[in-house]
Amino acid sequence: MRAGPRRGGGAAGPERRGQDVAAPRATHVVEQHGQKRYWGNAAATAAAFDGDGWFATGDVAARDAAGSYKILGRASVDIIKSGGYKISALDVERVLLAHPRVVEAAVVGVPDAVYGQRVGAVLVVDGDPLGLEALRAWCDGKLARYRAPTRLAVVDAIAKNAVGKVNKVALLAAHFPPSS
Repeated sequence: MRAGPRRGGGAAGPERRGQDVAAPRATHVVEQHGQKRYWGNAAATAAAFDGDGWFATGDVAARDAAGSYKILGRASVDIIKSGGYKISALDVERVLLAHPRVVEAAVVGVPDAVYGQRVGAVLVVDGDPLGLEALRAWCDGKLARYRAPTRLAVVDAIAKNAVGKVNKVALLAAHFPPSS
């Protein structure tokens, strides 16, 4: 596996340990017996594979000092770009799940004309509904203000697919439509 921009040559290994240690990057993999192309879809193949056969997984990973990788989430939905900041939706979710009344949390980037995206949270809460201002007040000292949700939807349940994963694109469309 390689974490970093698509470019030719060199896999991650001992000779590259210590470089870009904590910087989250897009991941690319190459396998001897893995997928080589998309059947009948040259455009998708060109977009997903570089000239050396490395496949862009769509994941964001960081490498530690020992050379091990930690998958942080998906590049397309788990990294929110707001006002010049890159915010990990997964990090925000972990903090929100520490709230005593939050049962489930999903965080998405809500399109915004000024900031690019705003942090939107979809929550399942125990008891009375939780308001945005109360949630932001609770987040003070736990999250930087730019990482705290500025949009909130409280729901009875967060829909998941057949394998139990949240479809954040569908969640965004359902709870934060463009006109909202």
